[in-house]
Amino acid sequence: MSLKTDYKDAMFQGNRKYQMIQNEDGTVSFEDVTEYTQEGDSFGAKDINDTNTEVEKKFDSSDVVDPMVTTQAGFAADAKATGDALKSQNSKIWPVGSIYLSVNATNPGTLFGGTWEQIQGRFLLTAGSGYSAGATGGAASVTSGGSSAANTGGTAITVNQMPSHNHGAIVRDEGSGNYFQIDGSRQRNGSIYAYTTYTGGGQAHNHTMAHTHQVNTMPPYLVVYAWKRTA
Repeated sequence: MSLKTDYKDAMFQGNRKYQMIQNEDGTVSFEDVTEYTQEGDSFGAKDINDTNTEVEKKFDSSDVVDPMVTTQAGFAADAKATGDALKSQNSKIWPVGSIYLSVNATNPGTLFGGTWEQIQGRFLLTAGSGYSAGATGGAASVTSGGSSAANTGGTAITVNQMPSHNHGAIVRDEGSGNYFQIDGSRQRNGSIYAYTTYTGGGQAHNHTMAHTHQVNTMPPYLVVYAWKRTA
């Protein structure tokens, strides 16, 4: 059976118009007196019955399955499709090599998927001349090469540069057995002359200097959790 497929709507201007007719039995009837620009088709019981018959012919009851099973399977499929779509989207937002920062310790893999490696105890430095992406280096503090030593130039001290001083001595006359004291200048007692002995060589001297220092290179900071996506 071929069903009708060219139904048309009634077309007219304004509202539908009806005329009331007085019947002989005392009742009234209404007659449609609308002026139509296009007559519409009616859709009655025969039309709906024919439609249902054709639908039943196309319907195979063997295709019916448990609606609960269908629903559960559908939910599972929808959930998987949604999860796959989110993972795909997150991979575009957080591709491999991305850096994630947060004050929360949550592994971003639980939020966005993928495999993440935690970065600990390091600052981030942008890549550029002399700094390749992925390279590491630096130190929290620097100690300059241990102790350093240096000598001043040699300088001979003059007599005027020496502190004022003298030298005392006791001299014995072997002939008479007498003693006398001298205090830094030439002394004479009879035929005996005595002098103080010279001390000091008038040589140059040096001064040794030593210096050790440690520099803290840590700038002001805010501690965060850092992660790098590896897969």
